[in-house]
Amino acid sequence: RYVQQLNAKSTIFVPLVAGGQWVGFINTVYAEKTEFPEEEVRRLMALAGQAAVSMQSIRLLDEATQRAQREQLLREITERVRRSSDVEGVMKTAVQEVGRALGRKAFIQLEKKNGA
Repeated sequence: RYVQQLNAKSTIFVPLVAGGQWVGFINTVYAEKTEFPEEEVRRLMALAGQAAVSMQSIRLLDEATQRAQREQLLREITERVRRSSDVEGVMKTAVQEVGRALGRKAFIQLEKKNGA
């Protein structure tokens, strides 16, 4: 069915593998019958391996960047909470900052103790 839908006479699938982990594949479809010489397939596999390593590196960099951003946000929230002088101020600041970080409105209601 794949061959029929794309009117392919030849196709080649090249896996993208980095560090023993499959990250995708490259697929090329040819309208004419095509031979794939072993030397060209080896070259294509080598290039695909390099592409897979690059893709994995970019993904790891993105994950590290997101972690760093979350950690920075937590440091900022912690600093704002530390500046509060009493328990009520700490709680209100913490809730406001967490709400801001999540992009949501957040509220806290503290009950006063009797006699306080």
